[in-house]
Amino acid sequence: MTWYPTSYFDVLYLLGVLILDSSVSEFRKRALAQRYALLRSLSFFGRQSGQGPAAVAYELTQIAKQCGFVGDRKPVSGAVLDGWIREKNPPAWAVKAAVVMLFEVPEFSPSEDEMAAIGLVLAELFPDDSLADLTGQVPEFLSHLDWGPVLELACSARKRRVAD
Repeated sequence: MTWYPTSYFDVLYLLGVLILDSSVSEFRKRALAQRYALLRSLSFFGRQSGQGPAAVAYELTQIAKQCGFVGDRKPVSGAVLDGWIREKNPPAWAVKAAVVMLFEVPEFSPSEDEMAAIGLVLAELFPDDSLADLTGQVPEFLSHLDWGPVLELACSARKRRVAD
């Protein structure tokens, strides 16, 4: 049996669902497109502390291995890291490791685009966490930012694990 909207409220409901779905889809596209910005910020803070791209890339790979984001592999070069930033196409493991590292940099103040990328990373790293639990993952020095709407969209936009 096919359902048809029979009232003004049914139409508003359908429009709301379509708008929300569109917002979630746009959020995901934006967050994925801006992942490179996290590596750019990490590279910037590395330079600020006297590290070159090779040292940042080495540490990024080590953190990724320690956290289980990537298997045992040789560290990437500084040129590869710079290429990911330039081409705006870093691998997911590097972005996850960059979030871990940036959460240790008190001077880091993410842009809205970076917040979207961080929100999606957190939502996908912790797929079973509630909005409150995800908010608790944000370090204290970033808690002054309004993470609620970002993480709410990220929770809706995250990839779902397929049940076995």
